[in-house]
Amino acid sequence: MAPVREALVEIVRTGAITPHFQPIFNLRDRSIFAFEALARGPQDSLLHRPDDLFAAARYWNQLAEIDFLCRYKAIESFVRLGLPGCLSINIDPHALMDAAFRKGRTLTMLKDFGLPEGRVILELTEHTRTEQYRELREAVHHYRSEGFIIAIDDLGAGYSNLRLLAELEPDFLKLDKFFISQLQRNAKAQDFIRLIVDLAKRVDCQIIAEGIETQEELLFLSRLGIEYAQGYLLGRPSPEPATSTPCSLRQLPEPDEADSIHRQVPLSSSNGEEETVAALRLHPVPPCSPETSLLEVLERFRSEPRLRAIPVVRKQEVLGLLTRDRILEEFASQYGHQLNRKRSAAEKMERNPLVVSVHDPLTKVSQWVTQREADMLYTPFIVCNRDGYMGMVSVRNLLKKITEIQILHARQSNPLTGLPGNLCIQKRMQMLLKMRRFFVVCHLDIDHFKAFNDTYCYERGDQMIQLVARTLCECARQDDFIGHIGGDDFVFIATDDQWLQRLEHCLMLLDQRFPALYDPTDRERGFIEAENRNGQRQRFPLASISVAALPCPPGSFGSHLEVSEVLAELKHQAKRQPGTSLIVERRGRPAAQG
Repeated sequence: MAPVREALVEIVRTGAITPHFQPIFNLRDRSIFAFEALARGPQDSLLHRPDDLFAAARYWNQLAEIDFLCRYKAIESFVRLGLPGCLSINIDPHALMDAAFRKGRTLTMLKDFGLPEGRVILELTEHTRTEQYRELREAVHHYRSEGFIIAIDDLGAGYSNLRLLAELEPDFLKLDKFFISQLQRNAKAQDFIRLIVDLAKRVDCQIIAEGIETQEELLFLSRLGIEYAQGYLLGRPSPEPATSTPCSLRQLPEPDEADSIHRQVPLSSSNGEEETVAALRLHPVPPCSPETSLLEVLERFRSEPRLRAIPVVRKQEVLGLLTRDRILEEFASQYGHQLNRKRSAAEKMERNPLVVSVHDPLTKVSQWVTQREADMLYTPFIVCNRDGYMGMVSVRNLLKKITEIQILHARQSNPLTGLPGNLCIQKRMQMLLKMRRFFVVCHLDIDHFKAFNDTYCYERGDQMIQLVARTLCECARQDDFIGHIGGDDFVFIATDDQWLQRLEHCLMLLDQRFPALYDPTDRERGFIEAENRNGQRQRFPLASISVAALPCPPGSFGSHLEVSEVLAELKHQAKRQPGTSLIVERRGRPAAQG
């Protein structure tokens, strides 16, 4: 028997697989989101490396056995170590379709070890070409229906994983580490990552960036709005990984400063209308023409020490931007004066500066500012109106205004979740009514929350409320509004026609995640015993969600009070249905959605 096959048979016979765990962090709150399990064969074996192990398993038709063994070892070690977050398991798509694969084995393992399906990510790793898309789609649908989270590994590196993205509709995309490694020396890699970020938003999934090794890479990805990351900078694979926050994450700018676009709270004024650039202090910096000599520009920067940039304008049209640092650098070299004194502004200007409209909302401007290259991050941006150039605004001015608005929101927010409270919710609805925009307002209520809170005490009740808040924000688009009325009641407001898909996805996730908050015995039997409102003991099912959704076409309601009255009646109808339920008011007639 060949040495490789002997090593493979021995591993299957003895179960000699050691899982290593690498942390995946949430870049917003610096917490551990998951651990990826990485299989290792025996240290002295020919199949110690996972690539060699799985290549041999495919060649000798042992893929299902090795895949199952790796899963078993990963789940057993993950539970034994008491690791937080989710467990991410690599699975070859062919293993899901292998004739030796038996449905239900993974569920049985999870049940034996007491790990909920909602804490398991199945990470599809494509090492060979996949053509059986229908069979793979059915297999993935089977796992998703049982509560698993689906991810596609190494986006941009596989044989056909863009088609897999379309076919499987995963919850997460893992961005191949090749593109991360190219960030510092390849502008096209940066453009590719921006493209993938936009693609992920359009197909409603999250991105996990792999292979992060430098602080610069981490900062770039954070500013792009990528929420999850892993790599040697954050933690190396280990049989017993650390669960503390690494220094590299603590060094990231606070989200309010460098990542304002992620705020679920719109940057609105006291009357509920979203603030625009018009609310900022404008500096009417006199521009120069593209023909102005660089020597004149240099003298101007020298005579005005606080001047950071000069717009290049012709007939009120912005053509570019001259920055103080670049001009001083150009003249600082040994022959700088001789080379540049006769050159014009057009030759050294930044040709794609950030130019915004006076009517642009601050949320959008904040996003554009923080997505610029690192050397331009704190450069003032240019403001125009319909007639052309108006002036410039400093990034400090923008951040100061955003901070003022966020402090105002903090005073009106729920202290447990940080979400906007009643006053902000009312203002949001009133603003949309005033603007005569279509919107949908949904009231979400946790079923059987009192029984849960009475049984497990307020601390775990708070965890359930925070779980709902996090899940709502995770599923929401950037322009959705998430509010916390108080207690176990939430509001979700959307202005597009895809709201139902996001809401249903949120309800699915909550159904998967709620059981993890219960003790194993209660979770197993599917209920808890507690006193009802009459003081009598009774059985209460595990928590679920009741949702009332009210589409509001322009002109259909006169005030937020009218909206709330109709919504209250819908909520009562939803609460009467067992389990998670969603009732949508359609043209005056409620329609149950399940």
